[in-house]
Amino acid sequence: MREEQTLVQFFSGKKMLFQSSFILITVQPFFFASAMSATLKLAA
Repeated sequence: MREEQTLVQFFSGKKMLFQSSFILITVQPFFFASAMSATLKLAA
């Protein structure tokens, strides 16, 4: 029973890691672009 539980925790951890990295990959370019435009506006 214990081994099964740790296996589930391991897979849920992997899923969380995948989801967070996927979110980072999708959100990061947008965040970077908005930060760049904000910096350009401040510089101008």
